[in-house]
Order: sequence, then C-alpha cells, then structure tokens
Amino acid sequence: MNLGMGCTYDCSYCFLQGYLNVHGIIIPYNIDDYLVDDKIVASTKGFFNYNRIGSGEFTDSLIFDDLTNFSKKIINYFKHKKNIYFEFKTKSTNIHTLLSCGGTENIVIAWSVNAKK
Repeated sequence: MNLGMGCTYDCSYCFLQGYLNVHGIIIPYNIDDYLVDDKIVASTKGFFNYNRIGSGEFTDSLIFDDLTNFSKKIINYFKHKKNIYFEFKTKSTNIHTLLSCGGTENIVIAWSVNAKK
C-alpha cells in the first residue's frame, strides 16, 4: 500500500536516492479509498501461509503520520481482518498516533534497511 512518494530522510543506501526523479513529497489524500474490502483482498500476497500487505516502499510508512493519521485508519481497518497482516516499514520515531491505537497481532512494525548490493 503506497502511503506516499519521496522521503525526507537522506539515507545513502536507500534505492529511492536513484529511483525517484521527483524533488518533493507526494502524499495521497484518499487513503479511505484503499481501505475497501475488495481492493484489500485483491492486493494481498500469500507468503508462508498468511496474507500480507506492506507499506514503506516509496516513503517511510510513519514519517508523516503526525500529519496524515494514516496509521490510525489502517490499524482500525485491519484489526478486524485477522487473516491479513499489515506491515509498516519505518525508521521514524513518529509513533505517537500508532501507539495510541493499541496493539493487534496482525500489525507489524519493521525497521527498513536496504543493503548497498
């Protein structure tokens, strides 16, 4: 699930340094349009006998969460979808909204690191 394009972190090893040709940040306004059962089920990938949706490929998943509150909407949606895991990939300490949502076993917070190779 693409929560945006671009990143203010300047990690030298990140593929976004050479991949994106945009000098700015793009954040979708219509996150609620993503959180629709038909779209979610169609976009899940079954790995290791569970369904997973990831975020953080084109921007840090939580870097703008204090402005967007996406984590709250996403967690509230997925806490009722126990058969689907949702992964936030982040280096951010911007976790206040995330922590206020409470925990659920199918929400995964992962530190993102890309090797030079």
